[in-house]
Amino acid sequence: GDTCKICMCDLDEEDMKPIVKLSKCVGHAFHLACVEKAFQFSQKCPSCNYCYLLRGPQPSGTMDVRIDKYTKCSGYSCATISISYSFPSGTQSYMHPSPGKSYSGTHRYAYLPDNEEGGRVCRLLMRGFEHGLLFTVGQSVTTGVKNTTIWNGVHHKTSTSGGVSNWGFPDDGYFERVTNELAAKGLFCEDFMAKEEKARSEWKLKRQRSADEKEILSQSLTEDSVKRLKLHALHSHLVARGLARTGSKPVLISRLCEAIAIPSSSSSSSSTTGAVKKAKKSAATTQKKKIDKHEATASQSSRERTKKILKINEELAAAMKSGDRERIKALMRERSAISRM
Repeated sequence: GDTCKICMCDLDEEDMKPIVKLSKCVGHAFHLACVEKAFQFSQKCPSCNYCYLLRGPQPSGTMDVRIDKYTKCSGYSCATISISYSFPSGTQSYMHPSPGKSYSGTHRYAYLPDNEEGGRVCRLLMRGFEHGLLFTVGQSVTTGVKNTTIWNGVHHKTSTSGGVSNWGFPDDGYFERVTNELAAKGLFCEDFMAKEEKARSEWKLKRQRSADEKEILSQSLTEDSVKRLKLHALHSHLVARGLARTGSKPVLISRLCEAIAIPSSSSSSSSTTGAVKKAKKSAATTQKKKIDKHEATASQSSRERTKKILKINEELAAAMKSGDRERIKALMRERSAISRM
């Protein structure tokens, strides 16, 4: 049966543990409790790393983006992107610390230079707001007030000047830091998402080809059935067995018959038929061993990669809590390297 790639236990409906299948990545299945815990650290499929942007704990509010041609961010000569967030007071939901209790709203303002970097970060912030990832309800670090609307780990520039100490510009490392903070929440720039989608499509195609090859290799063929194969099907059988598909159709038929140990003439003696059957059985056994070995190696590699990513996600969550920016960047680079393996 299938195995949950997180806890490595069998997915058995009889053990009363709820099982779910993710919708956008070839239906990978997990225990519900396992995948919920994994998504607390990273909103990616533990099997293939497909990114799922789930709704975050942000309360209901609005985000307004405008271009201010008359205000300049310190260190920049271009116009300024002015962002305004507005959250009314309300009642906490199940995603907040005290469900059912009231919380106070807030108004926040943020600024970005209207250049390429500022525009890219602004688009990421807009996506983050749409998915409820930029704000949450909790205790304010600056005022100590509880049950109020606060930032959710993505730093904004709330002033156009004053430098780092005043949450303003200039700040040379700001765009790199905020990009990493957004990436930790599953928000990536358009180029990265395009590459991820391309890699995912290639992976799905490779997986489908592998499944097709297994199906082809499992088919039982005779000399007559090989001769009746159309050219496209003949090519598929040859490719699945790692054979060349160049030459005329009679050459291809002869090549396939030799590969699967089918006698070229029906006048073969009974002893020859017995030897052919034995050779065919041996070839099928060898092919099955190769497939089993390949699947075992791929499964082991996937388990090890999943364990490493989950461990890094735990360390990343701890680093974000402590505010260790260098550690966050190092972990993000390490996770990206493992994901590309």
